[in-house]
Formats: sequence, structure tokens, C-alpha cells
Amino acid sequence: MPVVLEYQNFTRNVSSEPRAPTEIECKRTITTNKWSNASRSGVCEPRNRAVFPGLKGNMMNASPLLGVEHVSLAARIATRICNLPAVATQDWCERAAGALALTRGSVIAAVSLGVLGPRGRVLKLEATGAAGTDPAGRAIDPDAIHPEHENTLDWWLTGDEPEPVRGVALLRQLPALATWRAGRVGNRWIALGALDLLVGFWPAGGRTGGRGVIVELATTASEQPFIRADLAVVQGVIPLLAHRAVLAFGNEPSSTANRLTPREQQVLDQLALGKSVREIAEELARSPHTVHDHVKSLHRKLNASSRGELVARALGHVASTWDGADGLPAPVHTSERVTDHLRARPTIRKLASA
Repeated sequence: MPVVLEYQNFTRNVSSEPRAPTEIECKRTITTNKWSNASRSGVCEPRNRAVFPGLKGNMMNASPLLGVEHVSLAARIATRICNLPAVATQDWCERAAGALALTRGSVIAAVSLGVLGPRGRVLKLEATGAAGTDPAGRAIDPDAIHPEHENTLDWWLTGDEPEPVRGVALLRQLPALATWRAGRVGNRWIALGALDLLVGFWPAGGRTGGRGVIVELATTASEQPFIRADLAVVQGVIPLLAHRAVLAFGNEPSSTANRLTPREQQVLDQLALGKSVREIAEELARSPHTVHDHVKSLHRKLNASSRGELVARALGHVASTWDGADGLPAPVHTSERVTDHLRARPTIRKLASA
């Protein structure tokens, strides 16, 4: 019998104001046949109903409620996700993979942002990154699993829908397992020592159908296979990860030319602390002219017309519209709305006029 992952509020809401639960305030249960009503129970209900094959063996006998350790783990991962850059950087997906790698003590994690078609076909790969070590103990190349020319994942969650279904699943329980084992991507994972894979997809786009965050976690010989609690943890944080990706990369497919370099990240961080170009130059042991060039590049890449807008982008202070499907706001990057946001922040307004 098919099962679905359902969100269920597990903390007492001490506020008298009704609100949607945060990702950390949710834990998952296993239910059959239908998703519960979100209007009165505070449940985060997806647009698409992701139904996966039944969980078998000892996992079906496990408690449907998460233990304290897994709730704590979800909170730690969510904290790391919230600390990801609010702007697109060259290593953004690598950092995101590092956050998800906390799911187990020793796993290989890959996070990608792209546009998917039916049956795991990759129509556009915007960014990708990985975290973990190979069997020899060496750090994995961020592009080792999904190079730029990759055109398939070799797995998909369910069916032949024109757009990918959102959700997470264990690869060993998907019909695509045989395709994955015989494909190029599967061979790369196996060469890295992967024994069991947890995969997921969550939409991260506006008008572009099929755009989203792709998550892949693999256990190696030193770890036990994934269990239902691992699924629940990843299911709980993947909407937050997609939200953060939209904040950094925007609502539509982005260009690699606008990704910040590590040096530009350093300069932007120093600007966010209120430092002048001369102070940043002294801090980084560079000439003021070089730092000024970095600032001009930041203005161009982030489409910012003032120093204050740069700081607003660095801090993630952009206007948002509510997307009730995920229970999370969907950021909208427009210069006009950022300017409105600055007017409400005296500190940033002061920097903008400096």
C-alpha cells in the first residue's frame, strides 16, 4: 500500500495568533491514502501529492514519530541552511551539501539547482556541489557527480509527469533503481563508495516549470542504510533549502557569470559590517583601487544601485510575497522593492547615503 510523508505540528503554539508552522516545528508521520487538511491543523501541504512505494521490513515497525535526536538534527541542519549566503556564490551548492551531510556522521551529499524534465532528464544545470570524502579519504570534487554537461540524473521520483514531482524517497524503493545502476551518474556514485541513496526534489522557481533543488545523499560502507527517520529529516528541511536557493539565485534560471567569487564574498561581508573601502583594503591587505573594483563588480552582479542595496542583499533583506503552498515566503528580487525595504531600515539607509 502506498504511503506518503505528512507534516504534523508537534509543538504547542503559545501564541494566540494563528500562523503556519516553521520547518523546525514539524515532524513527520506515515499515513495512507490522503494528505490531511492543512486549513485547520497547521499542516504544510505540498501542491503535488508525492506518493512513494511502501516502506518495508523493520522500518514499517518503527515509531511514526521522530525522536528527540532527529528533531534536534533537523534543527541543526535548518540552522546551517539559514546561514547559507543570501546571494549566489560559486560555492553555494557545495555549502548546502555540507549542511545536508549532517544527516549522518559520514555521508556523501550533493545539492544541485536546475530545471528537470520527465524521467530525471536535466534540461538546465545552473549550479551543483558536493560534500564528503571518497573511499581514499580525499575530499570530493564539487563537480564530481554532476559535471556541467550532465543531461540526466538517472533517477526520478514517480511516473512520467511533464514536471518532476516534489518530495524525497529512498532510491532502492523507486522503479528507476535499475536505470540508475546502469547509468553514468550511478556509476559515479558507486565509484565513490555509495551503497544506499536518499534522493529528493523541491521546486525553486516562478514561471519556469521543473526548476528546483535536487538533493542526493549516499551512505558508504561505514554507515547503515537510510531509515524512515532520515527521510523525515530531509523532507522537513528541503523546502527551506529551496527557499534559500530562490533568495540567492532568484526565481528564474540564472547565469554563472553573476556568481560571486570568494574575494567578492569577503568584500561584501565587510561592507555588511559597515566598513569603508579603505578599511576593507587594510583588512584584506589589498589596495583601495582593487577593493573598489570588487565593489563595482558586486553592484553589477547583484544589480544594486547603491551601497545600501548591496548590504540589503548580503543580509537577505529583500521584499517577499507569500507562497502558501510551501508555508514559506518566495523572495522577489526587484530594485524597487529592495529600495522600499531600505526605507524601513535606518541603519542600512545611513550606509546607502555614505
